[in-house]
Amino acid sequence: SMRVVIAGLVIGNLLSLLILLLQARFRLIPLDPASYYLDAVPVEFSLPAFVMLNLGAVVVSWMVLILPSMIVSRVSPSVTMRYE
Repeated sequence: SMRVVIAGLVIGNLLSLLILLLQARFRLIPLDPASYYLDAVPVEFSLPAFVMLNLGAVVVSWMVLILPSMIVSRVSPSVTMRYE
């Protein structure tokens, strides 16, 4: 299941970088200069923030996948059968 998470991150990162590049190059999302003092939405790319966001997403996904199985593995079948 981590392969699915990693594949989703790769596809999402590629799409986000493509949109970022297109906005920076062609200014696809315009703004009203009278209201915003800018003619287009500005973009900024920070490699450390990008890497930290991806690492955080991987760690949270791993914890969501692993922690429930660790909790369930500690439950003894004899204890669960006793209440039935």
